[in-house]
Amino acid sequence: MKGFTFPAMLVLVVFIHSVRPVYVQIGNFSIPLEEVKVLNKFLGLDTNVNARLMRNIGALCVDPELPVEYHRICQREDAPEIFRKLLNMDARAMELCEICVNAACAGC
Repeated sequence: MKGFTFPAMLVLVVFIHSVRPVYVQIGNFSIPLEEVKVLNKFLGLDTNVNARLMRNIGALCVDPELPVEYHRICQREDAPEIFRKLLNMDARAMELCEICVNAACAGC
């Protein structure tokens, strides 16, 4: 039974490590990549953000349909900058973040 315990624990540790969410780091703020995808879907964005939306970035926080996950960003003083950077992430950057799940990566 001792011979089975170590391999089973090793598989469990590897599994737990592989299911961790990927986080996007913006200054001292981090957000799961899946939430960034939800924001892009909410705004109907593919890879490019139009200039008009970028000028009205403050209006996001007063939108009653804004997903609950973003209310904590809206409470921050640097909310416009965080939203601006999140919205400027293109599809290629998001793919790289998903690939970069291992411990050697410092964030997106």
